[in-house]
Amino acid sequence: RLKSEFLAHASHEIRSPMSAVIGGARILKDTPLNEEQRDYVETIANCSDILLTLINDILDFSKIEAGKIELERAPFSPEAVIRDVIGIVAIKSHEKRIGLRRETDPSVARWFLGDMTSVARWFLGDMNRIRQVLINLAGNAVKFTETGEVVISFSLLSESDAGAMVRFSVRDTGIGIQPDRIASLFEPFSQADAAITRQYGGTGLGLTICKRIVEMMGGEIGVRSEAGVGSEFRFTLPLEKAGAPAAPTEDAAAVRAADEEREEKAPPRILLAEDNVFNQKIMQLMLNNLGCQPDVAGTGREAVRMLSENRYDLVLMDIEMPDM
Repeated sequence: RLKSEFLAHASHEIRSPMSAVIGGARILKDTPLNEEQRDYVETIANCSDILLTLINDILDFSKIEAGKIELERAPFSPEAVIRDVIGIVAIKSHEKRIGLRRETDPSVARWFLGDMTSVARWFLGDMNRIRQVLINLAGNAVKFTETGEVVISFSLLSESDAGAMVRFSVRDTGIGIQPDRIASLFEPFSQADAAITRQYGGTGLGLTICKRIVEMMGGEIGVRSEAGVGSEFRFTLPLEKAGAPAAPTEDAAAVRAADEEREEKAPPRILLAEDNVFNQKIMQLMLNNLGCQPDVAGTGREAVRMLSENRYDLVLMDIEMPDM
């Protein structure tokens, strides 16, 4: 119990200053800089991103080991998940000038091309965890690919009225993996090659976390690879079918239209509930640059009071606040 409480607290305390470092570097990049200064700032930003990834991996692994990971069960669309993943990974693939695309299996083309409210295209599951696994696999694929492309695909293996067995796949034309290294890929703190680790970085926890998450959802994960040719990581999941989320009611649509009209006349007003002074400053600058009007609450009680007294378009909340 103490270990779990410590991990939850440590997670918050470590990520808060990291967010300020990353946010500050991004803001600084948008200011007038000479070539030497820009190089320094980009180094800070890139190293901060790498460090945050390492922290997230270690903390996620610790939470899984402590049994603190809980799975959600809500309707989601595979198409939306893959679209999100491609949007996140596209920046790095563009920088490396390698292709990144979605490949639609003919068996599920009707879900991607059909009516948006089709029942068949929605499942019950933890969309965020599935996206986490795909981001990890796609991020690795981009990292270890210098030429060619990365392809993310979704296919249907079997189907019934109640559910389906589905498969997500990430294929690349990267450096591949030696046959004798494949067996240990999903073991904690294990990486395929020490020399490659020094070149590309990483904790050796990413694939372990993917394996644990997939198995928690009742699925399996595996890899096919050939050194110098490329790799394909794939995982299968048993998922229940779900009806598509209900369309907005007439009243909800009217409220949304009124909100949109109001937003055109005034900048979005945002309540920022954040006790860390550095993060307050960074996020205020970011929100101001986006044309927003942020109000800051330094404690939980202050945030609740301000929310009761004002109308806000959005509330950005720190998870752990003083007082409340």
